[in-house]
Amino acid sequence: MLTASPIPGAQGSTRSTITKALARYPWANIPASPRFRPSACFIETHGPLGVAVLVETDEDLDRATCLSEEQYLGCYRSAADYAQELTEDCIDMPAMIAPYIDYDALARDMLLNGEIIAVELNLEEVRIFRGY
Repeated sequence: MLTASPIPGAQGSTRSTITKALARYPWANIPASPRFRPSACFIETHGPLGVAVLVETDEDLDRATCLSEEQYLGCYRSAADYAQELTEDCIDMPAMIAPYIDYDALARDMLLNGEIIAVELNLEEVRIFRGY
């Protein structure tokens, strides 16, 4: 879709660049509309993470609030780093087995199963949320 865009260089756009652009938007200029006001307040409170969470939840403000306030697990370099930390905290794994664990695949499975939600803000800055 982005390669067919009339905007030059649009194919280089990513969610993180869109998030950065939206985060710099002057939210005070939004009309005092019941439809936009709650989202603008959420974004003002949570900053760029608020924008990314709203995008992730398809602008469902209740779900976004629940994610950011009750289901936040932390900031990691990648979802695989979260999977590795979780595995190492839960299992006393012998050192000789550790190199054989594929944390990228484990993180992918966790994402596909809905166990976690990963929101990428910047390169090597992924916010992880509990997916249930």
